[in-house]
Amino acid sequence: MAIPRWIIYFQAALLGIVATTFFVFGIMVGNLTSSGNAVVSNESFSVTGTVRLGDSFDSPPDAGAVVIFLPTPPPDLVRQDPTLIRPTSFVPLENPTIDWIRSMGGTVVRSNIDGNFEVFGKPGAYTLLVISNTRSNATDAKLSKKQVATISQYFLPVDQLIEKQDFFWKTMRLEKDVLLEPIVFN
Repeated sequence: MAIPRWIIYFQAALLGIVATTFFVFGIMVGNLTSSGNAVVSNESFSVTGTVRLGDSFDSPPDAGAVVIFLPTPPPDLVRQDPTLIRPTSFVPLENPTIDWIRSMGGTVVRSNIDGNFEVFGKPGAYTLLVISNTRSNATDAKLSKKQVATISQYFLPVDQLIEKQDFFWKTMRLEKDVLLEPIVFN
């Protein structure tokens, strides 16, 4: 049985292409899944905290409070609708606003049933905004002009993010793991 020479060359070329493709694929998977000896502590941080509804240790937690870390300075991007991340209408999965914040290097989480939260990120300057799930703003404290200006760089309309809930605001530079003092809404 005679086989043309071009068929043998064609099969050899296909075997070479398949072998090379899987070799490169193996290198990529190995790089992505290896623990490596990279210095992780310098490349990331964690922030742990608690949200409570009073000053005492046994005061009830503010379960479901929204904790937002916004990177500063903000990027020059399209502003997002804040209604998907406020406590009363929070959407935890398939949320484009959360995906957008994470793509900038920030993060959004909700406090658990015990009022605890933990976030991870890269070192840098952040604006921390915590919006109470349970406590409405009895004193009618409003965002300052500076706070409105900062939030409006990320979200529009600004008033729909806070609504009438109590909030906590703090700017900070994060370089390493941090345990925050309890965030208290009275």
